[in-house]
Amino acid sequence: MCPNLSLDLRKLAKESLASNAPSRRLDEEQLPNATTSQKAKLADRKNEPAASASIPAPNKTTSNGVLTFYEESKLRGRKKHHQLLDVLMVRLWCAAGLSFALAQRSEWIDLWAAADPTYTPADREKLKDQIHSEAEAVNQRQIEYLRTQENLTVSYDGGTSRGHEAFWTLHVSTADRRVYFLRGRDATAESHTAEWIRDFVLEFIHLIGAPRFAAAICDSTGNTRKSRSLLEDEVPTLFGLADIAHHMNNTVKDIGKHPYFKSGIDIVRKTVTKFNKSHLGQAELKLAQKKLGIHRGLESIGKTRFASVVRAALSVQRALPVIKEVVRKGDFDLEILKRYFHPQQYVSSETMQFEMQLNQFIGVGAPFLKALTILESNEATAADVFIFWHATLSSVLNTLIELQLPAEVQGDILRILQYRHDELLGQGKLSSPIYLAATYLNPMYLNSDVLKPQDVPKGLKLPHLTSADLEGVKFPVTFIEVSRFLAKLAEDEILRGHKSEFTEWGNRSGEFKKQFISEIQHYARQQFPYNQPYNEHQGIYSWWNSLVGSDFASILPHIAMKILAIRVNSMPEERTVSTFTWLTPPLRSQLSIGTMMATTQVRQYYQTENKV
Repeated sequence: MCPNLSLDLRKLAKESLASNAPSRRLDEEQLPNATTSQKAKLADRKNEPAASASIPAPNKTTSNGVLTFYEESKLRGRKKHHQLLDVLMVRLWCAAGLSFALAQRSEWIDLWAAADPTYTPADREKLKDQIHSEAEAVNQRQIEYLRTQENLTVSYDGGTSRGHEAFWTLHVSTADRRVYFLRGRDATAESHTAEWIRDFVLEFIHLIGAPRFAAAICDSTGNTRKSRSLLEDEVPTLFGLADIAHHMNNTVKDIGKHPYFKSGIDIVRKTVTKFNKSHLGQAELKLAQKKLGIHRGLESIGKTRFASVVRAALSVQRALPVIKEVVRKGDFDLEILKRYFHPQQYVSSETMQFEMQLNQFIGVGAPFLKALTILESNEATAADVFIFWHATLSSVLNTLIELQLPAEVQGDILRILQYRHDELLGQGKLSSPIYLAATYLNPMYLNSDVLKPQDVPKGLKLPHLTSADLEGVKFPVTFIEVSRFLAKLAEDEILRGHKSEFTEWGNRSGEFKKQFISEIQHYARQQFPYNQPYNEHQGIYSWWNSLVGSDFASILPHIAMKILAIRVNSMPEERTVSTFTWLTPPLRSQLSIGTMMATTQVRQYYQTENKV
C-alpha cells in the first residue's frame, strides 16, 4: 500500500481489503482450527479423506459418527462450504509456501473437479488477492489484541530480497512472549535514515498505543542505533535497547579477525567449501561418516546464523577423524589442504598446528555460541543478558589461561572483551542500567556475587536513605544504583504513562517516595511479601505478578513486570527473513515484497495461534 497516502485513506483502503478476506466471510465458530486431538484422530482415520478432519464437526452425525462429503456440504450449505475451502486454500498456500503457478496447473484443477465439481479453486491472481486480504484481516486482529496488552516490545530490521529490493520488517511481542509480525514496508526507493526508521516504527506504535510499549529492540548500525534514541525521545516510557544476539555475534567476529586465528579459520572455510563443491567429496565424506559412526556433517560459514564461524570450526573439529579417513583412502584429493588432515599414524607439524589453533579458537568462541542458544530465545530477559554475558566472559578468561595462548594474543582478546563489556554494561553507546536492574529483581540472584559492583558509580544518592535504611541490604551500592533507576522508571510512568497503578501517584510525590523506598527495602531484605518461594518453572514474571495487591507491593511488582516483560533480541526479524528466503528460491526470485510479506504474515499468525 502506498505510504504517501494519508492515514485516513490508508485506513479506508485497509478496511476495504480486509473485508474481502476469506476468513471474514465465515462466522468465528466456523473458522478451521485443528487441535492436537483432532490431528491425532486424523492420523487414525487411514480410510478417511484428510480434508474432512480439518473441517469443524457439525451438530449432526450419522450412525457411525462420520459424515460423508455430501452430507457435510448440505449441512453447511454449498456457499459456506466453498468459503471454508477458500480459507483452507489460503492457509495451505501460506503454510507450505506453494508456488502460485500451481494454481494454474491442469492437474490441480482436475483434482478439484474430481473432489468437488461445484467448487472452482482460485486462479493465480485471485489467490494472491485473497492472501493480501487475509493478511490485512490478520493484521487488524493482531492490532485489536495488542491494544489490550501492556509492556509490549517492538523490534525491527531491514533486509534485501532475492529480487534486490529493500524492505523493513517489524514485530511486536507481548509480556507472555507471543510474537506478531505486523508486516513491513517496501523501501527500495527510499533513503533509510534514522528519521525514516523512526517514523516507520512510530506508525505502528501509535496505532497500538505508545504508552503500552516498554522497549524497542534493533541491531546497532549507525542509523538503527540513532533511531532507538529518537524513539526514546518520542515515547519517554520506552527503552531503546541493543539486540543482544548481534552484540554477542559482533564480539565473536572481532575475535575471529585476530591474525592469530586467521590461518586456522581460512583452512576451515576452504575445507568446507572444497567438500561442498564436489560430488565425489560429499560421497566420500558420507562413506567415512558411516564407517566411523559420526553422522553430523560440515557447516559453512555464512551470514544467516550468528557465530557461524564457530559453528563451522566445531563441525570441522567434530569431523576430523572422518576427513582423515577420506585422506587416508585417497579417492578424493583435498590437494594442498590434505597436509592439515594427515591420518593419525602420519601426523605432521602442520596438522598439529592446525588442530591446536582450531581447539583454541573453539575454546574462546564456544562460550558465546552456548550463550546465544539462550539469548536468541523469545523468553530471554534483560536479567539473562546480564547473567549470561558475565558467564561467557568468565568462561573465556578461564579458557585463555588453560589453552596457553600467547601473551600478546591474550592481551588483544582481553581488550576486545573489555570494549564490548563497556559498550553493553559500562558507559558505552549501547549500555543501559536495565540489565543490572532486571538481575536484581530476580530473587534467585539477590544475594549472588554477580551483583557485587567492581566500581562505585559517581554521584550515587537516593533521597531519605540513611545507614539504618541500608541495614540488612547486601551490596548497598548496587541497591542504591538500582533503586535510583527504578524510581526514575516509575516517575516516567507517573508523568507520561497511562497505567493507573502509576498515575494514581501523580499528585502524591511524598507518599510515592515513602512507599517506593519501603517496598524496595522489603524486597532487598527478602521480607514479606517478597520472601515467598520462587519456582523456576513458574517464571519470574509470574512470581512478581502473584505479589500484586499486597500492602508492600503496590509499586515494585508493576515496575518489575515492565522490565522483565521486555524481549531482548530482534530474532523474530531474523526468522521472518529466513521465511522470506524459503519462500523465494532462485526460480521464484521475482515474488513481490508485498505478496511475500502478506504470505508470511498469514503463515506466522496461524502458527502462533495454534501454538498458543
